Amino acid sequence: MPPHAPWPTITNTVEAYLPSGPITLTRVEANGDNKANLTWQAEGSFQNGFYVVWSPANAMPAYPNDYWFYFANGHARTAVVDVKQAKTYFFRVCEFAAARKSGVNYSNAVQVAIK
Repeated sequence: MPPHAPWPTITNTVEAYLPSGPITLTRVEANGDNKANLTWQAEGSFQNGFYVVWSPANAMPAYPNDYWFYFANGHARTAVVDVKQAKTYFFRVCEFAAARKSGVNYSNAVQVAIK
């Protein structure tokens, strides 16, 4: 019986966890059709993802009281949001805290007119 080749060694590399740091909303721009493109910087691991929150009246929108959309990908740093109506809105990004089912660690607010 011929000898078989050695079995390959499989190594699972676990992604290093870095405590989440500041989130900075760096750009919000209207892209037509009542949509906004957002770009942000975030330091650390955001394993539970982000909320993008917005409001036409509240200068510091927050989850869950204002409009929001959940992005599960903690590696995301861009989003397109459909706000449904042409108005001027305030936008922020925050970290989703799964244990508390809430938004924490909010970014700065950016005001943009959506057309």
